[in-house]
Amino acid sequence: MALSERTDDSCGVPGDRAATPSLVTSATGGEQPQALVNRAALSIAAGDHDIVLITGGETFRSMRSAGSTGVGLPWTEQSDSVPAAETEPDPHADASHPCELAVGAVLPTDYYPLFENALRGASGRTIAEHQSTLGALWHNFSSVAQSNPHAWNPIDASAHQIATVGVDNRMISFPYTKLLNSNIWVDMAAAIVLCSVDKARSLGIPADRWVFPIARRRATTIGSSPSATNSIGRTRSN
Repeated sequence: MALSERTDDSCGVPGDRAATPSLVTSATGGEQPQALVNRAALSIAAGDHDIVLITGGETFRSMRSAGSTGVGLPWTEQSDSVPAAETEPDPHADASHPCELAVGAVLPTDYYPLFENALRGASGRTIAEHQSTLGALWHNFSSVAQSNPHAWNPIDASAHQIATVGVDNRMISFPYTKLLNSNIWVDMAAAIVLCSVDKARSLGIPADRWVFPIARRRATTIGSSPSATNSIGRTRSN
């Protein structure tokens, strides 16, 4: 999945089609990585595949930098003759209700603050108490990033720093400060490999390293209300 750069068959760019005969490109959505894990697990359980690679990446930083400086990016370009890969059904084809569009509600920063304030109200916390809770939660992520050499922003920001408006931490959309928002302007990628037990054994992967998907849930609401899809997965180690 990528928002920044698309091709007809982005799955076919890194490898040989003969070696990867079944290719799927995801739709757009924050839940799509989990949706693809769900799909892969089902296909392996059904015996359709014995190993599946799920990969995705973004290059927004490079594209923005290139656009502002006029530098060309020497990236792989596919021929028009390349057939399009199968695409995961898009649950977001009609993601915004006309009433939402009428008031300018389009981006995640328009919606998630509404959810967050509703959660605060339901919890009975004051604004100050909830900001403190958010800061403490995100501080845990920041602590992990600080020690990860691959993190985009490897700083160990304190809970107070994260939740408090400052010169370098402006309010984006209440109650979310800049440090409480994800950063889309990155060059990053990730991948996960899922396989059957037989395939894991044949590859010599120690059983104590196996992790099993044990549950999944996906719900899509389309109709008079905006379409929304949630994918939830649970795993257990062997």
